[in-house]
Amino acid sequence: MYHFRRLLVFTLLSLLFINLTSAQKFTRDVWHEGEIDLNDGSTVKGLLKIDIEKESIQLKSKGTIRSFSAQNIQAFQIIDSRSKKLRSFYALPFYTPNGYGNPHLFELLTEGETSLLVRERIVEKIESNFDPYWGNMNSKQQYVREDDFYLLKPSSSIKMVDLRNREASLEHMKDQKEGLMAYIKQGKLKYYTRSDMIKIVNKYNQLKTVNKQASNQ
Repeated sequence: MYHFRRLLVFTLLSLLFINLTSAQKFTRDVWHEGEIDLNDGSTVKGLLKIDIEKESIQLKSKGTIRSFSAQNIQAFQIIDSRSKKLRSFYALPFYTPNGYGNPHLFELLTEGETSLLVRERIVEKIESNFDPYWGNMNSKQQYVREDDFYLLKPSSSIKMVDLRNREASLEHMKDQKEGLMAYIKQGKLKYYTRSDMIKIVNKYNQLKTVNKQASNQ
């Protein structure tokens, strides 16, 4: 009876975990107050639902729903329904190695001589744990947000940040590598989080400005 009760409790907890995971809300799952600047110069307002991975936006206004692709818009802003913060997005050309570029949707995290952009994607992760009592593997499925960071350089080219390691993440900021490495180490910054990447890029712009001023004296 004890073993049966333990199995029943484990099953119920597993179902609860799955339900909570499936109910998790991401940016693409909810409507946000916002407005879109279209390529024809007009602006439309209403509730927006964004799917960055599909390069698409839905606009709900006056009882109707319209869809827009990255090719139709210049920029858009939302008041995030969860955080209540203003978020700004732009449709920008992203060129492949063969030189062909289509508009992609990017969120602006910080603006400067070099600006930090991000594209979020939702990935499925399965965590497996061994239960020594029952002698089997238990798997937990969950969906999590992962961020891909990009740098918009003064030349208007967009460079993807390599997140394999800290050294690789600074590839497109290597002209200030020494100062950045010291800054990251001192602040114990993580190059794969939004808040710390904002600090790193802001520091990069600051170092470039200081070095330019010093060279002009």
